[in-house]
Amino acid sequence: MKKIATLSYLLLLTNLVPEILKAQKNEINILPARLYYDRIDDDLGFAFAFQYAEFERKLNNKLSLNAGVGFKSTKGETVNFSYKDQESIFGGGAKYYLNKKNNMSGFYTGIALFREQYKYNSRGNSDDFNSNVKEFNRTFNYLYSEISSGYKYCFLKNRLSVDLSLKSNVLLLTNIKQETIYFDNTKDVDKNSSNNLGISVPFMDLKIGYRFGFKK
Repeated sequence: MKKIATLSYLLLLTNLVPEILKAQKNEINILPARLYYDRIDDDLGFAFAFQYAEFERKLNNKLSLNAGVGFKSTKGETVNFSYKDQESIFGGGAKYYLNKKNNMSGFYTGIALFREQYKYNSRGNSDDFNSNVKEFNRTFNYLYSEISSGYKYCFLKNRLSVDLSLKSNVLLLTNIKQETIYFDNTKDVDKNSSNNLGISVPFMDLKIGYRFGFKK
């Protein structure tokens, strides 16, 4: 019964979502490029093909709502050592457009709330200092608000868009969990939580989007 219900639900979504997109003025955006300042290396950094997608829906001539999700994973391996890290993000907010057009374009300001999680796992010995460590795990959970301003340009009969924005994050909450497992199967677990506010260095995002429900 569960399989039949799940299949029925998926079939309903398959038929319903396209109709919603046709009837409303919505936009699907992806984030292929990000320019930021790297505090560790003390220089500018560039992220290409950042895996993030955003759904934006028009409410009226000035206001829209948006929600986004993202996921990124990397891993590496040597003879005696391997690691894997994963980063996931989801959240949403609102944008306020400054022009009088009815197409979610031009200059805007925005605010959003995000939850981000970063996981790191390593196994083996990277050097002599952790030769007694079998596995190491670290998890960071962040809650932060994002303030942005930008400009969105629409083209090809209002079907595509390019969105260039300047953003800054305000960190609201941080949770850190660190687990060290030794070869004798004993473990150390450290947890830390902080709600100290922190403001990030401003960074730039370049997004491209496809638009549904707007006049060609």
